[in-house]
Amino acid sequence: MITKIKTILQILYRKPQYFEDGMISIHLSNFRKDPKFVKAKQISLKRTGASEDIHWRLHVFLWAAKTCSKSDGDFIECGVNTGFLCRACVEFLDWNNLGKTMYLIDTFEGIPVELVTEKEKKINKQYLNPKEYKGTYSSVKQAFQGIDNIQIIKGKVPFCLGEVKSEKIAFLSIDMNSAVAEIGALEYFWEKVVEGGMIVLDDYGYSPKYLEQRLAIDQWASKLGVDILSVATGQGLILKSKNN
Repeated sequence: MITKIKTILQILYRKPQYFEDGMISIHLSNFRKDPKFVKAKQISLKRTGASEDIHWRLHVFLWAAKTCSKSDGDFIECGVNTGFLCRACVEFLDWNNLGKTMYLIDTFEGIPVELVTEKEKKINKQYLNPKEYKGTYSSVKQAFQGIDNIQIIKGKVPFCLGEVKSEKIAFLSIDMNSAVAEIGALEYFWEKVVEGGMIVLDDYGYSPKYLEQRLAIDQWASKLGVDILSVATGQGLILKSKNN
């Protein structure tokens, strides 16, 4: 308790450097001033129509993507929504010169009811409503016009994953708000993730709201001996090593 009080007093005494997306920190966030980061974010906001104040989460995503861009293999995002993160990614990485394929996978109609548990139905009602996603598919296609090697797959995970032709994956992003779908994607793609490749789990620690997903993922990881880095942004990071 004393330690917590000291931390609160420290935050009050020192002006917080970052306060958004459920996260407050006195630590520096200089990445927000990086010209490449700013440009990528602004272009993505304009092209996708998103309104995202998730700078640190975007920073983690772009760092992982940049690191993985040096590995052999393609990029996959399961759970695209407006495409904000990946649209920023292709801008940040100068995608057209990488020679990789990016697969964007989503129902673009919300979460299929048959792929959520009873607890998830109660907690994530907004994600089950197809009306919330009206026009998303066409807007994502438009947002990525002019970008090479983009494959947009409209379908339910894991049933549509056979449409992904890549046998080597360098970067995998998972954000589907469904334990069944997320485990399905992990089980399907894990053997194809190359050594040095990374998986970003968007909601791994992002509040009790997504506890069903975390418990399922932890169980999957434990069976394989996989370690997950829990980040203060709510994300989880997995690095594929030669030992797993």
